[in-house]
Amino acid sequence: MKSILAKAVIITSTLLAAHNQASADALIDDLKDAKSRVYGYDLGPVNPDVYYEVMQKNLSTRLPGKWIQISDIEVNKDNIDKKCEANYFEFARIDEYSFSKKYHTAETADIYILKAGTTYSVRRDYQQAMKDIEKLRKDFPDFDKNATQRSLRFLNLERIVLMTSASTVIEASLEGTVSMYGRCP
Repeated sequence: MKSILAKAVIITSTLLAAHNQASADALIDDLKDAKSRVYGYDLGPVNPDVYYEVMQKNLSTRLPGKWIQISDIEVNKDNIDKKCEANYFEFARIDEYSFSKKYHTAETADIYILKAGTTYSVRRDYQQAMKDIEKLRKDFPDFDKNATQRSLRFLNLERIVLMTSASTVIEASLEGTVSMYGRCP
């Protein structure tokens, strides 16, 4: 009986050690993959100056095109096709330090200006916002009179923008909202 118990302990220990090694290897692979996605490489320490320069060049050259928000849908072909037809926006390069984001139904675009690293100042069109608020007041008589003042805070924003692949971008606000975008086919 002791012999069977000893064998069971040895087998269990061996299996656990193999599982722990496999888990450790999977963790290392996962960490390398994450580092590669964010920084563009997984070897050695990250040099912030080189990283930001490379990321900015990649973003400004690879970002232009037709995109949709995918964080609010189930990602499948039908949903992507429908959204790419009806509710898309376009990123356009302005120069190596800035780009725009314009929804297909909007009259104006948001302008993203590099602030530092992956942080951008986002400028929205003040005059268009005022027109939109005025229209809301006409269409809805009970529209809150203090909405103008509250709305102005959304005209100058800061965002973190990371291109995680050729087809995905993550945009995070300093207020805590995160959106994931996907490129349209």
